[in-house]
Amino acid sequence: MAKIDGELIELLKSGDVAKQDVAFKHLYEHSFKAIKTMVENNFGSGMDASDVFQETMVAVYHNFNKPGYEINCGLKTYVYAVAKNVWLKKQRKKKPEFQLKENHNSITLTESHIEVLEEKEKYDSIHGLLDSLEEECKSILVQFYFDGKSIKEITNKLKIKSESVTKNKKSRCLKKLKELAGDFLNIFGTNR
Repeated sequence: MAKIDGELIELLKSGDVAKQDVAFKHLYEHSFKAIKTMVENNFGSGMDASDVFQETMVAVYHNFNKPGYEINCGLKTYVYAVAKNVWLKKQRKKKPEFQLKENHNSITLTESHIEVLEEKEKYDSIHGLLDSLEEECKSILVQFYFDGKSIKEITNKLKIKSESVTKNKKSRCLKKLKELAGDFLNIFGTNR
């Protein structure tokens, strides 16, 4: 993360309205144009873009004021991703089937298309979070949850002392991942 991103995040967390205002103005100057373009390219107006930006700033503010909340990408990228999610949710509330423009062609997205997009978004988010873990943690969780390997296979492959040590590491790694994700990762049940 760039130094300026860290400084902006600190301003948002400061509790000082004047400092927060500086951060919000910077985010507006550097993010609004891209958000407006995204909204307008997907059947929104300039006013819709303003609403999306405002809701995005509220979400960003609340997220960064959660204890221990961190991002693993640039702040501008993060703000754009939050705005995209805000816009998609607004569109889904309007009607279950909506038009999405892409390369000057339009395609109809049905409920099943939306479900696939949501699953891809979850998958991408999970992998982004996994990348922020230590390599051994990432390896254990990927092998167990995505590759379907047993604790014994993981123990042997990673040359861990015993299966119980692997289970403990998996548990700690999963806890760390859940902390990073907040409430997002309810997909990992405790039954495995």
